[in-house]
Amino acid sequence: MKKFIRLFVLLFTVCLLSLSFSSVCADPTDPPPVPGHGQNGGDPVGAPIDGGVGILFLMGAGYAIRKLYSVKKEKAKVVS
Repeated sequence: MKKFIRLFVLLFTVCLLSLSFSSVCADPTDPPPVPGHGQNGGDPVGAPIDGGVGILFLMGAGYAIRKLYSVKKEKAKVVS
């Protein structure tokens, strides 16, 4: 069991060191563009809000309908 643990620790250490050396030796990337401007440096580009809000609204409406249906079904079981 001790041999297994030592082997595991050794392999883990070797993998960790090899990953750290590869990230240190990697080529540097380009600096990020100036915030708030498009790729060509023109007008600022805004984030679209409508897509996410619409999806959240539809999911909330679906959840509300499901809850109302289950409450109505439970009331029908209690009355019967």
